[in-house]
Amino acid sequence: MKTRGIQIIIFFVGLALIELILRALGFKPYQYQEFSLSSDPPYHIIADTVFGFNITPGIFKINCNGVIYEATHLTSSLRQTIPETKSSIKHGFFGCSYTYGWGVNDSETFCSLLQKESEAQIINFAKPGYGTIQGYYQLRNHINQGGLLNSANFIFCDFHSERNVLSPSYSTTILEGLSKSQKLSSKARFPVAELKEEKLNFRSTPIDQLYKFLPLREESAIINAFQTGYENFVHEPEQEDLISLLIFEEIASFCLKNNIQLNIFGITKSERTNKIINKLKEKGINAYYIPVNFKDSKFSHLPLDSHPNKAGHLSIFKQLKGSFEM
Repeated sequence: MKTRGIQIIIFFVGLALIELILRALGFKPYQYQEFSLSSDPPYHIIADTVFGFNITPGIFKINCNGVIYEATHLTSSLRQTIPETKSSIKHGFFGCSYTYGWGVNDSETFCSLLQKESEAQIINFAKPGYGTIQGYYQLRNHINQGGLLNSANFIFCDFHSERNVLSPSYSTTILEGLSKSQKLSSKARFPVAELKEEKLNFRSTPIDQLYKFLPLREESAIINAFQTGYENFVHEPEQEDLISLLIFEEIASFCLKNNIQLNIFGITKSERTNKIINKLKEKGINAYYIPVNFKDSKFSHLPLDSHPNKAGHLSIFKQLKGSFEM
């Protein structure tokens, strides 16, 4: 009995030593990334039972980490493009917060810059937190509900591949964002794409099943190192990119059936983005690599925020202008 007690003491002393060693080596318990987000009026982003996130109609003054901008959300829950244009020719743009225009005013988004030089109507479908899968849902819903588009233009960033599968790293990012607003966490459900018997499958994941932290991860460097290490070990970026390609193939098939021109533009400067664009080209899909280095503060709000700034949107616009049928 005494020996058993000594073994237990040695075990816990050993754990404590490992904890101290890991902390000395720079490992820490899990910590949420610090950021601030507010809007006037509040709740410019809300939960959605289909898309995960949505935007609230209205005019909002938004402050994210000190980056302040004004965004107009239409009654259709889409970001306004300026000037307001009505035309029988309509071009839809689908993407994430980079396309939505997080950090810049309505008139400074690349969609508005395109609108100023086009007689066609430019519709900005993009919303914060979206991946390719949400864009596909939006396109499908818009057409099935009687909407018209002459072209569907998907703006692709390499991190969309993780969003499409709700990777652990993206899921923790979502939870960090949701921790800032109870309005978001109440009913959010997120679409996720997966391969099931080598076929693409879509399903919906409620917020309480999105991601699970191991007990004591926020208190222990050991637990955090274990969970982080395991997630990195099972992480399959090639599988994520394959799923992105399959989603784009479905989108291409949908556009072909509905007589919509599909264009895909990769805007993040990375080998991963370039590789996906090249594979799409090999499949006969209109795809263009128009990279902007958003790690350069000239084109982003760094060090405050990594989203494109006014110059970043101008750079995207100039490259799109050369590829896009105005």
